[in-house]
Amino acid sequence: MARKTFISLEDGSDRPGFWVIDRFLEVYLRFLLQHLENSPEADSPSHAIREQWHLASTGYFGGFVPHGFEEAVGTPEGERITLAAIHSLTAALKNAPEKLSKDVINLLWQDQYIVWDEDVETSGLVQISEALIALIEGRITTTAEEADLVPRPI
Repeated sequence: MARKTFISLEDGSDRPGFWVIDRFLEVYLRFLLQHLENSPEADSPSHAIREQWHLASTGYFGGFVPHGFEEAVGTPEGERITLAAIHSLTAALKNAPEKLSKDVINLLWQDQYIVWDEDVETSGLVQISEALIALIEGRITTTAEEADLVPRPI
């Protein structure tokens, strides 16, 4: 069975969120990094967010990818930056091919912790974006026990 991570913006056992298959979350975070606004300042919110998403997308974590979304959206500026990145990536994914080549996906990592052996369906990555936006906007109320898996199995 695929390892998965519960995405939430709160602490506690009854927190709202959704489940994501780790491999999809890691590739999603790698793409999301490319849509995060750049800042040369080491103390900028985007710098801290970038470092966390880069670490989380390394493939070292199984069953709990430390995505850092709760910290990323913990301030108004962080929420603005995060939502802008998600919206930018979503727009790009909606214009992308239906499937992204595994050979190109594998170029995102220098090491072999993550190796894709099949093409990635773009719609699954869009589903992650949509779930994240809904979570940030407070439209997801399901807890870990009842939450959906994203991307939804076909």
